[in-house]
Order: sequence, then C-alpha cells, then structure tokens
Amino acid sequence: MRLFSHTGLFFGCLISAFLLQSCQKETVSRSLESQLQLMDSYIATKKLKDSVKVEVDYRYYRFVKGSGVKIEAGDKVTLSYVLTSIESSTNARVYATNIKSVAALNGLKEVADYVPITVVVGSSGLFKGFDTGLRYLYEGDNAFIMFPSIYGYGSSSMGTIPPDTPLGVRVYIHKVEKK
Repeated sequence: MRLFSHTGLFFGCLISAFLLQSCQKETVSRSLESQLQLMDSYIATKKLKDSVKVEVDYRYYRFVKGSGVKIEAGDKVTLSYVLTSIESSTNARVYATNIKSVAALNGLKEVADYVPITVVVGSSGLFKGFDTGLRYLYEGDNAFIMFPSIYGYGSSSMGTIPPDTPLGVRVYIHKVEKK
C-alpha cells in the first residue's frame, strides 16, 4: 500500500510539473506576441511607416540611409547609440547612451566617456538584439532597431527596465572596417 501511495504522489508531482511547464511556455509565448504587438503599435504611433520587419522578431527604421558597405559578422563597427525600453505605444524611455547631449536631456548620470564605441559584430559583447540588429545596417546609417526582450534582458529586470520589455537602439554608424 505504501508503494502505491508513493507512486501516486510521484505521478501527481510529475503531472503538476508538466502542467506548470506548459503554462510557463504559453506565458512566454503570449509575452513575446504582446511585445511584438507593442513594437508594431509604437511604429504606427510614431509614424515609422517604412519600418522593416526582419526574421519576425526584429524591426528597424532608417532615419538616414548610409552610402557605405553593409555590416556583416566579423566587421569592426564604430558607432554611437541610444538604448531605450519601449514602454508603451507612445513612449520609449532612454536608459543608456554614449552621446553626452542625449544623456543630459534624459537626466542620466554621467557614467563613462561620451565617445563612439568600436565593436566586432558577432563577438561584440553587446546583447544579442543589438549585435544582430547591426547586421541589417550600412556604414553611414542612422537607424532605430527594435527587438523583444528575449534578445535583450529576457524575463529579468535590469535596473529600471521591467522584465519582458522590448528594447530599441538608435544607432549612428560612423565607420565599418571589413573583416
């Protein structure tokens, strides 16, 4: 009898774990879908009508089309950036930048030198959304790349950014050195 009750308990726990995992997968899926909807509604509100959807999850809008070479993995790219969290269809809040005037305008604490950075695309140390987003751009581009949290901070909060928040990066591509 004791074996039966332990076996029943084991299977009960196993079924509960399976159901919990299924619910979590659906929550993540809904979260991703709602983030993509938020990004699309932000695009519509800001009238970025020529935004490009890439690989389902990424969106980008070019304010200025560069005339230089296309960025590829392994290229050294010198750029300036403004990182934002997309909080609503009307608001993207700046939380980091390497442009002093943007930092001052948004009340950010001075934390580093305000100079362009140089990264190697594909091994840059940037979060995946930022790094991958660069591959859609060209030297001289001034663009806004948007992506869901799975390519940024995920389900974790980061400083003032809540979990499952889509991110945007305004980038100014100054120079591309081919690999």
